[in-house]
Amino acid sequence: MDLAVRKRRAPRQDEEEEAVAAEGRGGSPSVRTARSLQPGSGTIYKVRIPVGAPTGESIFTVPDTRYQESGGSWFELLSPVAAGSFPLELDRRSGRLYLSRPLERGGRTEVTVKVHRMDGHESDWYLCHVVIVAVEEEPISWEMYPYPYLARVDPDARAGTSVYQLVARYCHSENTSVGISYALIAGGEERFDIDMDTGVVLTTGLPLSLNQEYVITVLAIDEYGNKSPYAFISILAGSRPPQFTNMSYNVFVPENTPADETVAVIEAVSFQSQPLCYTLLMNPSSLFRMDQETGELSLTHPVDYESEHRLYHFLVKALEAESLLSSVTEVIVHITDENDCSPEFQQSIYSQENIPESIPVGTSLLQ
Repeated sequence: MDLAVRKRRAPRQDEEEEAVAAEGRGGSPSVRTARSLQPGSGTIYKVRIPVGAPTGESIFTVPDTRYQESGGSWFELLSPVAAGSFPLELDRRSGRLYLSRPLERGGRTEVTVKVHRMDGHESDWYLCHVVIVAVEEEPISWEMYPYPYLARVDPDARAGTSVYQLVARYCHSENTSVGISYALIAGGEERFDIDMDTGVVLTTGLPLSLNQEYVITVLAIDEYGNKSPYAFISILAGSRPPQFTNMSYNVFVPENTPADETVAVIEAVSFQSQPLCYTLLMNPSSLFRMDQETGELSLTHPVDYESEHRLYHFLVKALEAESLLSSVTEVIVHITDENDCSPEFQQSIYSQENIPESIPVGTSLLQ
């Protein structure tokens, strides 16, 4: 079973930790747990199980982090103790928790387990708190725009300078980012960091080389282990040319579209926050007009699907007037057919003779 475990420790000074392999969870992931805990303290584990997990399934093993090498331990379920209504059962010898009845989506169950030292003094024990949550898989997707993900930063930027905003959301939820955290997985040569709560990419203060491109790999993840695909952010130390919102544009224009009616907006982003000027590098048949400030594309005259070309290729350039940095993108315009012919009958007269007077209603007479 594919389960995810999250844990937080009760605070305690000079606490030593060790990795414990938690059994009974598909893939046997490793978790971190406290050892040498005093009676009354405890470790909290959060365990995710899929909705519809079968009854009798082992969903979690309470770790023995203290007595495993000194005679072992036994386990006692402290709360809750309502027999029959509680959805979990505990094996006292192994510490395994079993599902005694299915949990509905979003169902949450909390249990406290007392870990005793085998044949030990009555004060030799500690507590573990386990929270079981039944969830469905919630894929996480990236919401940044445009793609590919590009950014720029001043080479002399101070530590903590904001460089890029990561945004992720659940694919099947309107709530964009609640419960989602962000992590820097690789890259950036330690020049960048990520605020795990807000998703803002920040500089660390280490020197940046002019015109060097730094590529970082990032991940979005929630407390139940749902993850996004890896995303790659390319950060240029210096000035970056404009980026069009699409790598290329396919525009479909119905025939007889009026002149000067906007058929598409070819738009780019200035990383230096400068105004952009848009121009057509090619204009086949002088058919197209481009608004230099907005990037709005229109026709100079209507076109007919039957008598003119149906496919046009040309390029659009976006230029920063101050820096003179520019980028070019391809635009493909498809002229689509419209039914602009008047309907015609195939015959001038239709007739049907010898129709029986008893013919049933709804009988077809003519085609």
